[in-house]
Amino acid sequence: AGGVKATFNRVDAKGDKATITYSANYDGTDYKYVGSPDADTITLKLLDANTTEATLKMMGKVMQTTKAVVSADGKTRTLTTSGVNARGQKVNNVLVFDRQ
Repeated sequence: AGGVKATFNRVDAKGDKATITYSANYDGTDYKYVGSPDADTITLKLLDANTTEATLKMMGKVMQTTKAVVSADGKTRTLTTSGVNARGQKVNNVLVFDRQ
């Protein structure tokens, strides 16, 4: 089903920084999610040709889910995330990326 290896730097609203890394396949299996205060595993699923879903868990409990949809023309990617962070605060984000 393929997979992804990722490293990214995150800065939250309080200015706290984290470097997060993971390697995961799109097979619905939990993989290590290192460096995040919000989760210790990630699960990836390929829902269809243009849609993926990521589930972040902390000690087996679902914390956040993100659905990523690439437009049919391949020019826009929309990420919709919902759930809670490590502080128990609600997370509800929509990010839209346009190909330049």
